Amino acid sequence: MRKMFLYTVLFTLAGQEPGKNKYVEMFYIWLAYVKKNAGLGPSDTVALIVDKRTYDFLNSTIHVSVILQNVKFTFTCLIIPNPVTISDGMTARYLPEIFVEKIVYMYIDLDVLIVKPILNISSISVEQNTLCLMPEGCLTGFCYGNDLIEKTAINDNHTGFTSAWFMFVYCEEIRAMFTRIILGILGKTPPYFTIDQPFFNKEIYDKLYKNPGNLNILFVNPEYMGQNTFSINNKHLFVNFSGFPGEDGRHLLKMLCLLCHEFTGSELAEGQPLDHPLHSLEG
Repeated sequence: MRKMFLYTVLFTLAGQEPGKNKYVEMFYIWLAYVKKNAGLGPSDTVALIVDKRTYDFLNSTIHVSVILQNVKFTFTCLIIPNPVTISDGMTARYLPEIFVEKIVYMYIDLDVLIVKPILNISSISVEQNTLCLMPEGCLTGFCYGNDLIEKTAINDNHTGFTSAWFMFVYCEEIRAMFTRIILGILGKTPPYFTIDQPFFNKEIYDKLYKNPGNLNILFVNPEYMGQNTFSINNKHLFVNFSGFPGEDGRHLLKMLCLLCHEFTGSELAEGQPLDHPLHSLEG
């Protein structure tokens, strides 16, 4: 089994207070689920890419140190400049200077919780020049390729890909791809609704169908990823509590609901929406 480098990104925009940033609270839940469920060991690393102000705030509380008691993996923080815009912050998952070893890297958004051990999935990516993707949506869809990929009968039938989860063994071809994604994100004003994801999908489209090069692209089973659900089945390794980018309160609410559900064993009523989990009591 190769070493795993699992990472996520947390930032507070310039002019905002880290203590009021609900993504900080989401990180506590994310990290707790990594500890509880990921099955990582002494050769593995969990990394947080974070700006200095948010890092200082985390160090001013006890939450992270409590969660990290008796973990088997190594935990580290990589400091980035304080982002001015959300586009600045969204480039952090692609920064080339993060990737210095020929090991398995797995990126997971803060609103994606690990619900089962993930080491078996890391064995898929065993060679250099490999990028593993999670199929999701439609390649030409608004949240995926958007207007960067031409709408044709063929393209409309291709799957899209989430940028909330991807796994790779680093190589120069991936470095070049990530650099182009960063330039696309920073050059788009106003940003796309899903910010980085259209550029991510455009790069995958080019590698799959236009200029394959030497990059080996693998698809993982999309059934590994539950979508906005409390019903964890035997195939789910992750649950993605996706929603409007930047709306931290909505994501946090859904993650807290899963935490409460698992802690209490309570069940939601069939069809009850996750964004509005409480029924009013009248009379």
